[in-house]
Amino acid sequence: MIAMLALVAVACNKDQKAVKKLDGTWEQTSFKIFYGGASFELVGTEGFPTTTYTFNKCKLKDEEFCEGSITNSYEGTSVTENILYRVTGDGTKLEYKEDTSSETITQITIDELTKEEATLEVDTEFVVGEGEDAEVIEIVATVKLEKK
Repeated sequence: MIAMLALVAVACNKDQKAVKKLDGTWEQTSFKIFYGGASFELVGTEGFPTTTYTFNKCKLKDEEFCEGSITNSYEGTSVTENILYRVTGDGTKLEYKEDTSSETITQITIDELTKEEATLEVDTEFVVGEGEDAEVIEIVATVKLEKK
């Protein structure tokens, strides 16, 4: 029983340690997608927004989400989406959702996280086409962030 409690405490500490590192505002410096053996950098391309992520400081508990936001700016217009986030998997997964009633949780792999830089990986599926011609395309995106 004591060993099990110690294991849970260590896992929670790694998640909370990652939440502490995330605290603050981060600028997206790279958004690279990988598909069909090729990679495409989207940050800096025409039509792709400047994105910042804000993670508010909080004390993470089991099944609890912290507050944050994602702001996309393009041609002088900014749109901010409030989110709820948490870190799981011993500090290896970042999960977020729109609000407390949302059942859809986006899961992101934390490849690297320091106090100044983060590298995240997102696996995404897109449906291209309609009806019988529809095709599901799997894309992997690597996102790099720097703390502002």
